[in-house]
Amino acid sequence: MTTAQHGPIACRNCWKDCDGSVRHLHEGKWQLVNDPGYWGAPDPKVLILGMTKGTTQMQFMQDAHESGYFDAVAFSGFRPRLLQALQAIGLMQDVEDISPFLTAASTDYGFASIVRCSLTARDKEGIYRGNSAPVIRGMKSPEGQAVMARCIETHLSRLSNRTRLVVLLGNDTNYFAAVKGAMLKAFNDYQPLPGLGQVAFRAGGRLFVHVGHPSPLNGHFKSFLEGDASSGQGLKREQAKSGVELA
Repeated sequence: MTTAQHGPIACRNCWKDCDGSVRHLHEGKWQLVNDPGYWGAPDPKVLILGMTKGTTQMQFMQDAHESGYFDAVAFSGFRPRLLQALQAIGLMQDVEDISPFLTAASTDYGFASIVRCSLTARDKEGIYRGNSAPVIRGMKSPEGQAVMARCIETHLSRLSNRTRLVVLLGNDTNYFAAVKGAMLKAFNDYQPLPGLGQVAFRAGGRLFVHVGHPSPLNGHFKSFLEGDASSGQGLKREQAKSGVELA
């Protein structure tokens, strides 16, 4: 078992046959930038994982090496919404400000992304952006699945027994599929939890739950927080809460 360290990560497992810090997937449809990082507790009880750094966070990560404000990079611009998502499933109930938990002083919560490096998609103008829908398509592609599985094996297979729960930001059907495919490649014990749809599963000896992504671009986030518990995002919220209770 290993512990993570708050700060930039020196990982080049996806660059063994590639020089530099940028590589392209599927003839340039997607771009991967070698800028992995980790925030928070070195051996957390709960690990919260975004999909990958978005365009803003990727730029902040580059600037952080020069300016020294690494602590401000993760989930920049929507940390209050991140806290709302966690509280909606029964975590951090008495917390008013999540930012102290994303520092080296954190003891129980860790933060990163399931793809630790920055994965972006090329738009019609040839610019690489972090919009979730095309990025998820990249994650579902064969090369993207290989990257995800390698990242999961590298960073999640050696978590200590203290990490009882991993929260995955994103509960879109396509993201469910991308995560499941990579988990099946990385772990031989993947098992959905009965009655909880695709929202909760066990893999690598611990429990995972999907929650609504707190990005301001997610038009379904309000429904995740407040929606009717019998269907749609409201049902996914309740399924995630039930998963958390089993952790």
